[in-house]
Amino acid sequence: MDKPKIKIYRRKKKNFTDELKNKGIERSKDFAALTDILTSIWSGYTVKE
Repeated sequence: MDKPKIKIYRRKKKNFTDELKNKGIERSKDFAALTDILTSIWSGYTVKE
């Protein structure tokens, strides 16, 4: 990944994390569960798969 794409990715990841915190999702277990759900919807696989 080139440097501009990395900067964009980091900014979007921070914005996403900040939005989760604003919604009350702060524990790492909550974040992991949400990540697993989103990954499953997007790819059809869970994170463990």
